[in-house]
Parts: sequence; structure tokens; C-alpha cells
Amino acid sequence: MCALLAFREPLSVREWMARRAMGRRGTLLCLAVLFAVLFAGCSSDEADDLCFDLLPEYRAAMDEALVCDPAQQDPCGAGRPILVFSESTQAFTALCAPPCLGAVNPASTAKLDEILQRFEARGCKLRYCPCPPPEFMPPTCSASGETGTCWGYGPAPPHLPPSGW
Repeated sequence: MCALLAFREPLSVREWMARRAMGRRGTLLCLAVLFAVLFAGCSSDEADDLCFDLLPEYRAAMDEALVCDPAQQDPCGAGRPILVFSESTQAFTALCAPPCLGAVNPASTAKLDEILQRFEARGCKLRYCPCPPPEFMPPTCSASGETGTCWGYGPAPPHLPPSGW
């Protein structure tokens, strides 16, 4: 190691001061990131776990609500919050706030609404999710035999849980 240091070119005062300042900035940046990570972990509460517990049940109800009959008028005329799935954790992590409301069969919203009521009663909030404007994906029932599947964005119901980060 000493041999390697002996062959280094000497630094000018300006270069030395620049490297020293970068070292301080780097240390401050590392401390800021560490602080943010530590306190972000502390800010989550038990309500998050209670919210996450409802998401698999919501997914099952959503699967049922996506089934539509293309012969009916307006078979996908209702909208409900879309689930967010995390590839990294392999789990559902949130429900999206409007305008990200998936089109569902209006005749199949009762179970979704019951879960959303429990979601709100537990203090859970819908999350902001980036999505294109609803007019780019109007509600549609794509037919596959006698039944179809709703896709696109649906209109907001009369009441939804509050939004938040």
C-alpha cells in the first residue's frame, strides 16, 4: 500500500479542497439517506398491516367483479380502485385512488364495497397511482364466449375511502 501511495501524483491545494468538500457532501448525503430510511420505517403503523390483510380478499372480489356479459347494456359501467402488485415483494401493496378506477360489472360490486368500507374503517387510505386519463381506456367488456372480462377505467362510485400517501 505504501508503494502505491509513493507513486501517486501530488494534489494541488485546489484539488485537495475539492475532494475534501466532496467527501463532506457525500457524508451528509449518506446521513440524510440513512435518516430518511430509519424514520420512514418508523412512520408506518399497525394500520398498514391491517390494510394489507384486506388486499387478497379484495383481489378475489375484484376477479368476480370483472366477469361481464357482453349482451347486457353497460356491463362494465362501475369503477372500483385498482390493486397495485409489487414484483419485488410479490404481494399487493395498495389500492389506487381516482382516476385509476378499474371498470367492473355494476351487478358485482357489493363485495368490493363491503371490503372498501372495512378498509376505510381501519384507517386505510387509497394511494396515488399514475395512470392515463380515463378517456384513453373507456370501460369495455371483452367477450370470450358467453362471458367476458371488464377492462378499462370505470366511473367513481358515490363514496370511496380517503386518499393519502
